[in-house]
Amino acid sequence: MPDYTNQDIELTASDIEIGAVELKNATTDDRAILNAANTARTTSTVVLTTQNIDASGKVKPSGDTVGNAPFTKITDGTDTALITAGGSQNVLEDNSSDIKTSVQLIDDAVAAEASAAGKGIQIILDNGVNSTFAQCDGSGYLKTISQAVKTIQTELLAITAVVANAQQKSSELDVSNIKNITLFIDHARDAATAFVGAGTEYRVQTSEKATGNDTWRTLYSVVCDITAASSIVMDTEEAAGSTRIETGATLPAVGGEVFFKNATIANSEWAKVIAINATGGAEYFDILDGLTNAQAAITLFNKSEHFVLSFSLNSIKRIRCIVNNANGTTNQAIVSRIACITE
Repeated sequence: MPDYTNQDIELTASDIEIGAVELKNATTDDRAILNAANTARTTSTVVLTTQNIDASGKVKPSGDTVGNAPFTKITDGTDTALITAGGSQNVLEDNSSDIKTSVQLIDDAVAAEASAAGKGIQIILDNGVNSTFAQCDGSGYLKTISQAVKTIQTELLAITAVVANAQQKSSELDVSNIKNITLFIDHARDAATAFVGAGTEYRVQTSEKATGNDTWRTLYSVVCDITAASSIVMDTEEAAGSTRIETGATLPAVGGEVFFKNATIANSEWAKVIAINATGGAEYFDILDGLTNAQAAITLFNKSEHFVLSFSLNSIKRIRCIVNNANGTTNQAIVSRIACITE
């Protein structure tokens, strides 16, 4: 049996490995080097990575957080989810700037709403005709803010010639779902002769019943001027857009209204006189707005009138107008139009 007790054997530190295990690639004989996970190394270094833990036993990366291996990329192949410095998830998309702008607008709107005194949740109520905003006041009670919907209705009476001593009814308007109405009454003289006793009367009527003819009652009325009008002879046809009307010696008064009665009655129109020229042989008058339609050379009359009447309709179901051109003892031919706007 060999005796090793007196052998001279020299051991170096690199030869001593007690309980150590060497990991290597059996094919290339590459050895694995033991490093901390977030330790810098070259790409050719083969390592067995480890990870430190904190005092509570949790894995917590340190150093360059973007380059640490424990982070996982979440993607659907198009968009990538990241975690922001504040710990929130952030999805980066091609249109992320648009999304941020939209979100900011929403945030601004919410902030403005929250800062507005006395405002609460708002809703819109719509019955198919009218729209109304509803919201809570500062005390939490529901209140409404009406959103007015204004409608130009079909004319109750289109431009119509009414002979002397006659009465003309307009069409009826159902105002069951209408809160307010404004009536526009246009009156024109169709002859120069004066009325006697009283001028034309326009009566606004309502009814206490939904149907029937025996319950119409006058809500309001206006009566027109009775004095004689002037016969103003136009020298020539005036084109649409014209503001200067050439005439004979007789001229309307400045500030008055004249009526151009067209052979096609619907093309007739009223105009405001703003200036006159009485120089012999060059007489004319100017109107405020250009003619809507071309007007033939005719004899026209002044003394036209306009009335604008507004009514609350809270307790009214239907409405109409009566042109009473038999109001005086002597009456003359006229032309009328009645229109309205509702809310």
